[in-house]
Amino acid sequence: MMRVLSLAAVFCAAMATQASADTIAVIGTGTVGTMLGPLWASKGHTIIYGSRTPDSDKVKALVKETPKGSAATSQAAAQKASIILLAVPGTAVVETVKSLGDVKGKIIVDATNVLVMKDGKVMDPDTKESLAQQLQAAAPGALVVKAYNTMSAAAMKDQAPAGGKISLIMSGDDAGAKAKVAELGKSTGLQPVDIGNLDMSRFQDQLGRFYVAYSRSHAPSRVEIELHPYTPKP
Repeated sequence: MMRVLSLAAVFCAAMATQASADTIAVIGTGTVGTMLGPLWASKGHTIIYGSRTPDSDKVKALVKETPKGSAATSQAAAQKASIILLAVPGTAVVETVKSLGDVKGKIIVDATNVLVMKDGKVMDPDTKESLAQQLQAAAPGALVVKAYNTMSAAAMKDQAPAGGKISLIMSGDDAGAKAKVAELGKSTGLQPVDIGNLDMSRFQDQLGRFYVAYSRSHAPSRVEIELHPYTPKP
């Protein structure tokens, strides 16, 4: 009887993992993409890397270290996935999403920052709209969530060197999409903090610039962000 119960428990656990697994297109094979792709794959998700050069040695090596990983053009990867991670330079975000084809109903995680440099300093861009808002305007049917732009790539995998918890700060207009991104973050040890609708992503962009500016001026030190939302007592 104990053996039957044990096998049943293993079967149920396996089914639960399978049910929660997603196919994720990782668009961009830079620092963030190469960190989150293998990390999410280790949690049971299917990863498809979207690249302009899917047959390059670099991408082939990345696929090799990603369980059940594969690579394709960015458009092909996006069409096969339910979740799309944008990990490209901030200046390329809008054109990239336009090149992906129909992304209606797909979750797009915007992990990008746009940096304007002047005299070696990080400056604010001229536009009043955030990158995520520009992205949403370019793909109105997509479910855009701004996340992963206010931390180092290393902290996405291992929070211990920072000496405490690290917040996955998120914003977006669709509650279900944010819940899915929160699940991804929690599975790797991050603490999701939903700061509101996509309009709030303007402040995430500012935090992203703060993170980069601090890292440049205090190298090799880094700073990670932990938020503590609470309701004051009357």
